[in-house]
Amino acid sequence: MRGGSILTGGLPDSVTVGGVQIPVETDYRLGLLTGALAEDPDLREGDRMALLLRLYCRKIPEGVDPEELTLAILDFYAMDPERKRPAQSGGKREPVYDFETDGDRIFASFRLAYGIDLTEVRMHWWKFMILLFSLPEDTPFMQAVRLRTMDLTEVQDDGLRRKLRQARGAVRIRKQRHGHEKGEDRIWQTEV
Repeated sequence: MRGGSILTGGLPDSVTVGGVQIPVETDYRLGLLTGALAEDPDLREGDRMALLLRLYCRKIPEGVDPEELTLAILDFYAMDPERKRPAQSGGKREPVYDFETDGDRIFASFRLAYGIDLTEVRMHWWKFMILLFSLPEDTPFMQAVRLRTMDLTEVQDDGLRRKLRQARGAVRIRKQRHGHEKGEDRIWQTEV
C-alpha cells in the first residue's frame, strides 16, 4: 500500500507499468470475478489476459506491454502492487476459502459484523479483503475457515474429532472441473 497504511496512504486506484500510471477499476466484484476467471478451465491464457485488461482498464496507453499490465493487475488483485510478494513455496495446500463456495457466508458475515449489504455497495477490492480477514471469529465465514484449518490430530477426544470431521465435511470446498473435483490444480488458489 502507498504510505504503508490505508489510513495514511489511501487505497490505490492505478497500477504502474514501465513508469506509466494506468487507472484501474477497483470494485470488489472485479476481484471476485478475477478469481473466477483464474479458475475457468475453458479459458485460454490469451483470452483470460484480454478479459482482465478489459475489466480493469478503460483505456490502455499506447506502448504499454499487455503482459506487463496483466501482471500489474494480478499484483493489484494480490494486494501487492510493488511486487514484494515472496516466491510461493513448492508445497500445495488446500484452499481455505473460496468466493463461490463461501459467498453466502461472506455476505452474512459482512451483514452481521459490519451492517454492510454487499449486494448494495461499491467497495474497493483491498478494503473488502481487509474487512474479510478482520471478521470476528464467530461469523459464519470465519467459522468455516477455522474448521478448514483446524489440525484434527491435536483433538484427543475421538467423539469430538469425529464431529469436527463431519463439520469440516459440511464446509469443504467442492468444485467440479471436467467431471472431477478440483482444488490443487487451481491457477490462483486463495490461501491464508
